[in-house]
Amino acid sequence: DGQVANEVETEQLLIEDCTRQLSQGHVMSFVQIRGSVPLFWSQEATAINPKPPIVYPRCDPTLSATRLHFKDLLERYGTPQLVVNLMKARKVDSYEARLSKHFESAIERMNRELPSPVRMLYRPFDVKNHSRSSDVFVVFAKLAESVVSRVGFFHTGQPSYGEPRRVQSGVVRTNCVDCLDRTNVLQFFVGLEVFKQQLSALGLLREPRLDYDSSVVGFLSEMYDLMGDHLALQYAGSVAHKKYQLLGCRPRMMPTSKELKTSITRHYSNSFHDIEKQASVNLFLGIYKPLKHPRLWDFDSDSWVHHRPLRNDF
Repeated sequence: DGQVANEVETEQLLIEDCTRQLSQGHVMSFVQIRGSVPLFWSQEATAINPKPPIVYPRCDPTLSATRLHFKDLLERYGTPQLVVNLMKARKVDSYEARLSKHFESAIERMNRELPSPVRMLYRPFDVKNHSRSSDVFVVFAKLAESVVSRVGFFHTGQPSYGEPRRVQSGVVRTNCVDCLDRTNVLQFFVGLEVFKQQLSALGLLREPRLDYDSSVVGFLSEMYDLMGDHLALQYAGSVAHKKYQLLGCRPRMMPTSKELKTSITRHYSNSFHDIEKQASVNLFLGIYKPLKHPRLWDFDSDSWVHHRPLRNDF
């Protein structure tokens, strides 16, 4: 049905205090999303291998599920659809690079069949490779500026009536492998760029620029860190990795010891708690029906509960 794992819509709101009556003041909004690669792939967590291989349990030669996913995004957000892929691209023999290549090939194939106005704008960005060869935060900032300039943001000066001054058209969709740690970083930089432009539109800044050491940027960073931690706790069983974080006057890398602790916590949770947690979610949502389906513990994977027969409606 085109629904991917860990799909989260994030809305950043900027509201003047005087808008409590919804008759005056300014209201601004920006929406961005994250979601797993819209292909049939999976990883089976094991206690031995912290990075299990990526496997492709189903064949979808017509990309029917991928098409349904982007059709849904088009109906919800309009154009342009900016797809930012943060996975590795340099190591051809790695599982992550292969998945990234499959995703890129799927986008290229669909774009060849779509008219120009509704084609996806695909941007690969190998975060780990850029972090070795250049200032990754400068590249993040430029990428965020490019994204925001294309989709814009919502702004109204009369919340209860009248036409908005500007609207957001389209959406930026960000992914890495698990849509957690690297995705958190880019979403923060996109949110920061939006925030600077919003303050500039309100006349509070002469130009859309803010120093990293300003208190308002630190507050925004804390909000995105908190959101990232909550999503990571739900999805991976640990707080988010914070290898790249705002500390002082500019982004800096976090100590290796803290990152190692987060990795160990996440690996333990995925290896020993994830199966029971997923089974509970399946039962709570009514996906797994005990009187109809076979016992879950008789199978190595629960993918058969979620997948429906593929249909080619395109």
